[in-house]
Amino acid sequence: MSGVTLTRAALRDLERVRDHLIQTAGVEVALRFLDAFERCIGLLAEFPKGGASWDFVGHGIRRWNVYGFPYGLFYRNEGDRVVILRILHSARDIPATLRGP
Repeated sequence: MSGVTLTRAALRDLERVRDHLIQTAGVEVALRFLDAFERCIGLLAEFPKGGASWDFVGHGIRRWNVYGFPYGLFYRNEGDRVVILRILHSARDIPATLRGP
């Protein structure tokens, strides 16, 4: 089983998603998202190579979808750790966002 960590950018993304869902859909939906996110973390710890490869945006980047929500966890395996780089809505230009400025 691998450990899972979030980058500062991923932590900011998580806070923004939570706040957005509270404002637009209510606290219950935001809590459901956080529960789904926690399940993803558990699954990533157990199956670190389970996400789809997104090597076309960066070497070793993978995507794991948050079940029931239009968000993906973008991560990289680094040794025995899973490092979540970003949490992004599927409607965004994800390749451009991951590649950065």
